[in-house]
Amino acid sequence: MDDILDNHQDLGEPHEYDKVMRTIVKDLNHLSPLTILRGRNTPADLLSNLDPQSYSAPYLYILIAHINAVGNPGDASVLEKLKPRSALWRMMERFMMSFDPVQIRYVGHELRRLIEKVIEIAYALCKPEIAIQPVKAAILRIDSSGATLTSTHLKFTRLCLRAEVSNEALAVVGKKIWHFPTDATPRLLQLPCSIHDTSSTYLTVASGLTEKLTYQQYLQYFFNVAMIYMMRHDWNSAFSFLQQVIDWPTNGSTSLIQVKAYEKWVLVGLLHRGKPSPMPENVKPQTAKDLRATCKAYDTLAEIYKEGDRARLEAEARAGVKVWQGGCNQGLVDQVIDSLRYHAIKNLGKTYLAMSLDQVARETAKTSPHPNDVAETRRYVQRMINNHGFNALISSAGYLCIARSEWDPPQSRSEAEHLQDLAKAEEKVKAANLQIEAANRRLSLSTGYISELRKIRKTKEKELEGASEEAEDMLADL
Repeated sequence: MDDILDNHQDLGEPHEYDKVMRTIVKDLNHLSPLTILRGRNTPADLLSNLDPQSYSAPYLYILIAHINAVGNPGDASVLEKLKPRSALWRMMERFMMSFDPVQIRYVGHELRRLIEKVIEIAYALCKPEIAIQPVKAAILRIDSSGATLTSTHLKFTRLCLRAEVSNEALAVVGKKIWHFPTDATPRLLQLPCSIHDTSSTYLTVASGLTEKLTYQQYLQYFFNVAMIYMMRHDWNSAFSFLQQVIDWPTNGSTSLIQVKAYEKWVLVGLLHRGKPSPMPENVKPQTAKDLRATCKAYDTLAEIYKEGDRARLEAEARAGVKVWQGGCNQGLVDQVIDSLRYHAIKNLGKTYLAMSLDQVARETAKTSPHPNDVAETRRYVQRMINNHGFNALISSAGYLCIARSEWDPPQSRSEAEHLQDLAKAEEKVKAANLQIEAANRRLSLSTGYISELRKIRKTKEKELEGASEEAEDMLADL
């Protein structure tokens, strides 16, 4: 172990760094648990004396050896030694929040094992929330761009859903996924320690930092992200992620998760748009047919919603209560009923700039549980303004003034807020350009691309040869 730590001091430029790290990992793999645990529970314990950021690879091996030495978290006595506020848990947390993101590329299997152990402990304690912070920190330290989907992403979203936590999830699920992990590292790839244009070049299955993912797991991730946004009532984002699930290209039959996503997509679409959504253009005809046949009750509810009659919508909701409960969608259906009035009032802005509250009550009477109750309508509209971002105001004379867009009065945002939004949008565009440029570079270096260029070149040469022979024949005839 002393030799390994001495080698750690020799990390230099990329080729030397790579050579030293591979030697360190090879030596660590040959050490016995007894050697790694030397000095355990004494002042000489390496786990207490090493800096997890400077010596990330050796520290990780020592930490895993300590955890294994304690035993299986399924045992209550073992769990006592691994629970939060225990010495080992604090060390696991500290490591996952401070490890060196480059060194860790050489010990991906071990890091993934540690992350899974932390999640296992959290579930064994029936406290999934305790693993959210360290797992989130680990994901973002491995890849701060969040551009490559990994198996840890999927585990993280499950943690957040089990713990019913959405705020902490946004740092991970709010990042755009540009890449899926490949099976192996391409031959023309840089060293793991090099500066990479995109995280997909080192976040591979071969690196151990992620498991191999199936297309069903991709769909499950997007579905989980949609559920997280639904917890936040961010219907726009939830709608977008659900749509990614249902229009995912499939070779065979429609999957169960696509059916579940479609059910929620129909309901979330009503909450988001205030009207039924057309089937996405990218959905295959057979998939669209399967979804409509399986989810007929949801499409029927959406059509009735379009009529704007609350009484009929409530009757349909009561008639299909077993369907909604069977799909775990009763809560969404209840919100859909309540949203009918919200969208009816909001849509008045397409026709009127201002109108009296008694006129609002009359115009939306069919959508309200309290038809023609002006006082209740006033309270409801005020809640829309205060809690749901409805860009309007109620005048002292009892008139509702509705803005045509978020840029218009009466409650338009400040210039500073708009500039902040523009800056965020600009950063997203820059990040997208970087990912596209990196993908183009990788494509141009791939063997498949080069082979295709050679084929095109040979084809053009043959065409030129044929044209030359034809020209010679024409001259001979002359």
